[in-house]
Amino acid sequence: MATNGVYFQDIRRLCCTQTQVLDAAVQTINALHKKDPFDFGISLGDDCNSAQYNELRWFIDVLDGKNINPDSGVKDDPVPGPHNDYQDEYKAAGLNKTINWYQALGNHDHSGWVCSLRTITSKVPLQAIQ
Repeated sequence: MATNGVYFQDIRRLCCTQTQVLDAAVQTINALHKKDPFDFGISLGDDCNSAQYNELRWFIDVLDGKNINPDSGVKDDPVPGPHNDYQDEYKAAGLNKTINWYQALGNHDHSGWVCSLRTITSKVPLQAIQ
């Protein structure tokens, strides 16, 4: 949608909590793996819905169990105080390191992955990433 040359993305409700939902999925994967270990996991893509660097960074950081700051705009705090709204920083659980993980690219994240991976791995030739 364009307004006076400025473009806005339609935002779905899930987008506000995408890192928390991914972290919950990772915790579920870890729990299932603990009960009945599986050989590998695979993500079928569309992990960076808007093909943005920050979305890719969040995805990787959630899987790696790092601190996540899901606020990508003005550092406002919708509900003042820690751990009480979707923009508060938190520590992700991280994917169990014994799970072999494979990644496919979806149509929503393809250009974002290639461009963002190029930024993250600037010493790797672009041909090796595509």
